[in-house]
Amino acid sequence: MAADSPMMQQYRQLKRQYSDAILFFRMGDFYEMFFEDACLAAPILEIALTARDKSQPHPVPMCGVPYHAVDSYLDRLLKRGLKVAICEQLEDPKAATGLVKRDVVRVITPGAIMQPTALIGKENNFLAGLCGTHEGLGLAWVDVSTGEFRLSEFTGEQANRRVADELARLLPRELVVPASWGPQATALPGIEVPPWQVTPRDDWRFDGDLAYQRLTQHFGTHSLQGFGCETATLAVTAAGVVLEYLQETQRAALTHIQGMSRYYVDDFMALDATTQRHLELVRSAVDATRDGTVLELLDQTVTAMG
Repeated sequence: MAADSPMMQQYRQLKRQYSDAILFFRMGDFYEMFFEDACLAAPILEIALTARDKSQPHPVPMCGVPYHAVDSYLDRLLKRGLKVAICEQLEDPKAATGLVKRDVVRVITPGAIMQPTALIGKENNFLAGLCGTHEGLGLAWVDVSTGEFRLSEFTGEQANRRVADELARLLPRELVVPASWGPQATALPGIEVPPWQVTPRDDWRFDGDLAYQRLTQHFGTHSLQGFGCETATLAVTAAGVVLEYLQETQRAALTHIQGMSRYYVDDFMALDATTQRHLELVRSAVDATRDGTVLELLDQTVTAMG
């Protein structure tokens, strides 16, 4: 590292902070990627993998995309379940003295997408959070593009199966869970290979009191009574972690998320994950698209009665 230029030292410092994401490092009119990020991204983005300091004994792998077309490249990485940290120049290079100041302005994840080009028409893009104790499981989910924020709890002997059925219905793009769950985070009944990205978070973040405080602070309330969530400790914990994750990645005031609501799965007819898959209600069992599904046919109706 001693031989690194100041710019590369700056890159390395930022990369250490966002080691789980591909770092888009702004340099003029391009976002550049280096080292392992470049080797991973280049074939996915179908761009040339080149090298920096080619005359040196150990040239640095690199690739880049133009900033004005970045959305289409982001889409490809997100569809692979990858995170992208966007690092911008915080000052005009022409007016800068020495090294241009740079910092990560947002982190884009599969479940926290704001740009319209990455959203799938007529589909929600849910980010979900799941936590639990011996008493049961708490689930919360949000669509950051619309602001819809809901939560529920699952107790009893069938809690694991019921939450698996609910996740199969929601099909979130990303699921946030405690890091200590390890491989168990995907071991849900009826779901052999989860179609969502699993994101582990430090266990200390799943503290009920911290989650409660985070939510009331965001909504500007003294309690969660008005949302019908005052006693839903597990669901509130999951919701607080989801909100914190959004605040951390988006780095912006999420003013469009103005409330949340609790719901009870027992109020609705339940279909288990296997039944949902076999009936092909919203996803084809062949290629996971809408082709040939019940929903595709319903979308062709033109009257209120179908």
